[in-house]
Amino acid sequence: MIDINKNFELLDDDYLFSKIKKIKKSAENELKSSELIDMSIGDVKTALDDVVIKALHKAVDEMANIETFKGYSPEQGYEFLINAICEKYKEIGVDLHQSEVFVNDGAKSDLVNLLDIFSKNNVVGVFSISYPVYLDACRMKGLNIEFINCTEENNFLPLPSEFDGKNLDLIYICSPGNPTGMAYNKNQLTQWVNYALKNGAIIIYDAAYKDFITEEDKPYSIYEISGALKCAIEVNSFSKSAGFTGLRCGYTIVPNSIEVFTKNNKIKVSKLWNRRRATGFNGTSYIVQRGAEEFLKSGSRRCVSHCLKNSERLRAYLNKYNYEYWGGINSPYIWLKCQREMNSTQYFEYLIKEKHVVTTPGVGFGLNADRYIRISCFF
Repeated sequence: MIDINKNFELLDDDYLFSKIKKIKKSAENELKSSELIDMSIGDVKTALDDVVIKALHKAVDEMANIETFKGYSPEQGYEFLINAICEKYKEIGVDLHQSEVFVNDGAKSDLVNLLDIFSKNNVVGVFSISYPVYLDACRMKGLNIEFINCTEENNFLPLPSEFDGKNLDLIYICSPGNPTGMAYNKNQLTQWVNYALKNGAIIIYDAAYKDFITEEDKPYSIYEISGALKCAIEVNSFSKSAGFTGLRCGYTIVPNSIEVFTKNNKIKVSKLWNRRRATGFNGTSYIVQRGAEEFLKSGSRRCVSHCLKNSERLRAYLNKYNYEYWGGINSPYIWLKCQREMNSTQYFEYLIKEKHVVTTPGVGFGLNADRYIRISCFF
């Protein structure tokens, strides 16, 4: 008889944001109104830049001509986009080799699939308040999980000095953070890099919101930290900065200097990752990669600026009425403390029914999150 992967029994029946979509639809029917203000799922609400649209149209026309037609994408992505990514990192003093950049179909896929190249015996550090994909990925693959306390007391920016005796092998870090909106400064991030180097660990660094950083002491990339190229894999996305939630494109950087031990010798993690992708991924479409290339070259911040303006307006309102919150300065998310002694589910329901505003209840983000809600500034 066929059997399932028992690890799936550890997951909730629905993914968090799938639940939110269903609740929103039900509320619209109940209220007989389509005027709900949706501040829940972080989906962009701005159209694509003109330069991106032109690049997409041109690429479509190329696919109609046998001389310029493209079939399967190269394993790592097209050279034109990889070069554009490398050039972007040169602007912050980080030199990447082409072989270290892997174009993907958005950050989520790689944040999950990277675990395939590591042993199930590894201990994975996951913040107790974090993007639910990290925890779900670890559970699905049967990995050992160690929660890292993420609370008001550490300003939702935990540091390795706060726990003793925990030897982590892999560590998920998101900065600017989802859902808390908080971003590490260079000194704080250096502490994590030093921990990884000292303990032979690897950081899986989710940098999907790096383009929202406005403060100078917050690093754009973990590779701005000395030693990070020896211990950190950085996962990026065009979803929020370029409005590519519907096009699906991002990239992951796996430095050639990160090596792990096999039975007989050491091997580059980038080689293992390339092998994993060759087996389970056929690449992001040529058309979409051309759009991503033009976005990088344009330097556009239209989508980011729209979102940060929304955040500024919302924070002004919250400040006026003395709400307690975090984030929103270097991030598209505001982490709001629940009012009226409610937990996150109660407050979430109150805001829908009484204010016609859809947010995301904190309970979906982990152990320490049930007194907060996440507000998305993509509206």
